Amino acid sequence: MVALPTAVGTWWYRSIRFSGEQVLLDTTQMYFYFCHKTPSMPLKRALMILAASCEFDKRHNSEIIERITDNEEVPMLLRELPNLGEKNKEQPLCRPYSIKARALLHAHLSRMRLPPDTLECDRRYIVSRCPDLIVEMVNCVNQLIALAYARRIPRLPTIETIENCMKLSPMIVQGLWEYKSPLLQLPYITEDHLKYFTNRKKHIKSLLQLAQLPGEERRQVLRFLNDKQYDDLMKVLGNMPYIHFQVNTEVIDDENSTVVTAGAIVTVTVFLRRTNMRELFGDTTIKEKEII
Repeated sequence: MVALPTAVGTWWYRSIRFSGEQVLLDTTQMYFYFCHKTPSMPLKRALMILAASCEFDKRHNSEIIERITDNEEVPMLLRELPNLGEKNKEQPLCRPYSIKARALLHAHLSRMRLPPDTLECDRRYIVSRCPDLIVEMVNCVNQLIALAYARRIPRLPTIETIENCMKLSPMIVQGLWEYKSPLLQLPYITEDHLKYFTNRKKHIKSLLQLAQLPGEERRQVLRFLNDKQYDDLMKVLGNMPYIHFQVNTEVIDDENSTVVTAGAIVTVTVFLRRTNMRELFGDTTIKEKEII
């Protein structure tokens, strides 16, 4: 008779701590606070707030492992990372768990090697939790924008704020900073190899440009790879997504639906079609200006 109420009570207590996205409510409240406090949020500030999520704090998440080796390994990692902002005094951005998570995210984006049995395990766990947290952060900014338009809060978050929050997702998935070359997503390609993509005739900056090269010319550019490595790279490149999209804007129930005037309700319709990059191998009909 006692076991069932105890089990139900335990389940209820745990469930009320999370939002619909299975994100801790304390984390959601923190996102609301900082996004409202900083309506124009730079990218690194958004990353700093993401790293301060309560999911990375052992007091809120029993899956977090605190090791004695952190006392040595984390300070060593901090010394290798510039512009980490570890001297920030804001709570909880200045707390040890937040600084550690921020350092691991910076190391992930910089593709640094970490101790395999300690910090590398922590990095993998933090990265695995980031997609849901980023979705929650974007939702918080969206709600703040709606509240600002309803004049319930004084400051409207800028478009750069929500854009920077959304940029975190591809950055974390690709393990690259925003300003890094997209060619580094390909296997066997490192910073040292980027010089091979630039010559007097061509300057290859994107995956699309690489895919559009004729086969012999592409193999010449990738001459530093052996045949097996080249085949692996081409398989990965061929499976990369390429999105065709078309955007239509119109004012419904208006005589001239293509004219947008002040106060008009505009309907935006977006058509998306996903294909693989292999369909573009050697195809030069798609111009660089169409790349999104």
